[in-house]
Amino acid sequence: MVKYDAIIIEDSPAVCIRLKEFLQKLDFAKIHVAKNGNDGISAFKEYLESSATPIVFLDYNLPDMDGLSVIAQILDVRPETRVILQTAREKSDEKVREVISYGAYKYLAKPYGFDDVREIINAIAREDEQLGDATKDFEIIRAFLKSHTRVSMAMLTDYTGKKKSDIVTILDDLQKTGAIVKSGSVREISCEKCGTVRVKQFFNCPSCFSYNFKKETVIEHYSCGNISAQRTYKNEQCPECRGLIKMLGVDYRVLENFYVCNDCGDKFPELHWDFRCLHCNNKFGIDQAVWRESTDYKIISV
Repeated sequence: MVKYDAIIIEDSPAVCIRLKEFLQKLDFAKIHVAKNGNDGISAFKEYLESSATPIVFLDYNLPDMDGLSVIAQILDVRPETRVILQTAREKSDEKVREVISYGAYKYLAKPYGFDDVREIINAIAREDEQLGDATKDFEIIRAFLKSHTRVSMAMLTDYTGKKKSDIVTILDDLQKTGAIVKSGSVREISCEKCGTVRVKQFFNCPSCFSYNFKKETVIEHYSCGNISAQRTYKNEQCPECRGLIKMLGVDYRVLENFYVCNDCGDKFPELHWDFRCLHCNNKFGIDQAVWRESTDYKIISV
């Protein structure tokens, strides 16, 4: 039996310990535990250059983000990843159904036992044994197509790691069935260093360039000039000068859609943004980007 790696993204220490014990009994090679979504995604990206994709056990409710946000980022990088959603929510719950429909491989209802986990891993092992190389390529590409409405040839080659000649054959078959439609060509931003289109746009604080910020409604108090989040004005009192604010437009004004940096405390109406390459981790601005052109495909139904 193939030895799998696993990433457990779960904030409950008890669940982590129990699941890790289960996976050790099932002879997993490596088991990484992450206590929040950001740590889990970072751990997953360490496998990007590996030939083996880890199985991900994902808790829906995490301290920093929900399951949908995590699975979206994981499948965007490796669409063939088996993500097993674990939650105490019912499978019929709208949010759970949303994650499953996005591409979760299986659903584990908490509390679950060793036999539940073993059944899923055995199913994965059987699938891997039955799939030939050509079928594996088809499933990898099909999984990528399912999570997109449009894709380019550059995206498919860069994200799946498959040769263009192999991908073209599969896409030709999908076009014949009406699953996809070729729709001209598209120009995409690619990394100036390695040339891949596996790049993501990141937004950050314009002062300290931190990614740790949140959207807030802020109030500007005219008399002292304080600008801070609306939630800091308790009982109509300015948190800076302790003066009362009563009349909108006279004492103060409300500024919608402002951002507050959790690291440096700065407040700003617009975010700074740049791009980061998911392959070589190069960080670059729009003026440094290279535009790459390839065939574009519209996804009808896969």
